[in-house]
Amino acid sequence: MSSGKYIETARRLIRANPDLFEALVEFEHTRRMPKLGRKVHVDFTLDGDLVRELRREAAKRGLKMSQVVEQLVRDRVKGWRQE
Repeated sequence: MSSGKYIETARRLIRANPDLFEALVEFEHTRRMPKLGRKVHVDFTLDGDLVRELRREAAKRGLKMSQVVEQLVRDRVKGWRQE
């Protein structure tokens, strides 16, 4: 295989697995391998009325607020990538 094909294969793998390669970069710097796919605590502010409504509606559906927010964020990011 020519070096150009190796480079293109590497680029394709990086595009398909960005989290894995970011973890490898972090390992290079810290010599500690981070856990992949772990949940991260995020601290941000939302309107109080909106939070109460979200809590109520999520509970009706047997969901946690974080599950709802995570799916909404995932959908938004996916939409941005398609623009």
